[in-house]
Amino acid sequence: MIGSIFNKAFESCADNYLYGIKLYNNIARFLFKKRFPIKKHYRGMSTKAVQKVLGKTNVKTSEGVHRFRKVEYFLSGWVENFNHYLRSAMSYTNSRTLIDFIGKAEFIFISEQSYKRFDK
Repeated sequence: MIGSIFNKAFESCADNYLYGIKLYNNIARFLFKKRFPIKKHYRGMSTKAVQKVLGKTNVKTSEGVHRFRKVEYFLSGWVENFNHYLRSAMSYTNSRTLIDFIGKAEFIFISEQSYKRFDK
């Protein structure tokens, strides 16, 4: 459920590609830092290809996706951003710890008029 987020990180285990050419990791890292459009091959865990790799003999119809995704960040940057997102969410719910936040958050719904006011 979170695989595509991790796949967009340079550190994901997928192979690196530039214009369809497979790259060694150290070359891909150098080019990504120079802002070249490095891509990763992404296969959802329910795809037939992954089912076969996992050794399943009774392969079922796949609902997963199979595509190339552009690398967007290093995992450390994503973790830093996620930390800020989580802190922001916790501040909106007046929570100081995850124990306060989990299952105890109070949701306040915005009226349609308020939404229209901010959606200009």
